[in-house]
Amino acid sequence: MNIQMDAKKIVGLFGGPTVLAARLNATGGKDIKLKTVNMWIHRKSIPSYWLGILSMYAQQDRIRFNLRDYYTVEETEDNPPAEPVETMDFLE
Repeated sequence: MNIQMDAKKIVGLFGGPTVLAARLNATGGKDIKLKTVNMWIHRKSIPSYWLGILSMYAQQDRIRFNLRDYYTVEETEDNPPAEPVETMDFLE
C-alpha cells in the first residue's frame, strides 16, 4: 500500500506557497521560508505542527479542511489490502 499526501492541493487551498509562507511567518509562531513550503509540495508531506496551524487557518477562514480529502491510497501487488480481522465478543 502506498499512501501519499497531496501537499500541493493543501498549500493551494491557502493561497499557494508564497501567500502561505507569509501567513505562517506572521502567525505561525516559528520562522518558515518559502523554500520550506515548496519542499512540502516536493516531498508530498507537511509536518504535523504545521498541519495543526493550517487546521486553525481553515477554521478561521471557514474552509472545509478534512485531511482524508488530501490523501491517496494505492494498493500494490507486494502489499495487498489486509484481510478483515474477526473480532471476538466477550460480552456473550
